[in-house]
Amino acid sequence: MEYGEDEDDDENDDNSDAEVTPTSSRNKRVRVDDSSKGKKPKTTRGNWIVEEIGRMSELNERATISCESIARSVVQKAQSGYSISEVMALVKDCGATPGTDEHFIATTLFTKKAEREMFMTLETREERLAWLSKKYQWVVSMKP
Repeated sequence: MEYGEDEDDDENDDNSDAEVTPTSSRNKRVRVDDSSKGKKPKTTRGNWIVEEIGRMSELNERATISCESIARSVVQKAQSGYSISEVMALVKDCGATPGTDEHFIATTLFTKKAEREMFMTLETREERLAWLSKKYQWVVSMKP
């Protein structure tokens, strides 16, 4: 058989005397054209997979960027902590109004980041006011 000839051309020969062997083309499956089945050609499937992998890669990149952004904002918030004005608003909210011992101690304590962070861990107004009262009493008792 020469290059470019199909095996099917051999069947069309008027040579019906040919011996049928297990390797003859009569026993081979006949290839059905993909377009007759309504399916896309195989090359399209390969392109589809490449496109899907590209989309998944793009979505992964977007998710990574989003996660990195969230992580950066959390780290920045943790590093910067709470501002003095944020904490002093909660001091007033818990009942430590200007002129009270609790308000005074808050103005001296909350210049330090660690003290602001500690105060912000307290969950209720009552806990915050009690903490400020105890801090004031402790500072006063430490003075000679």
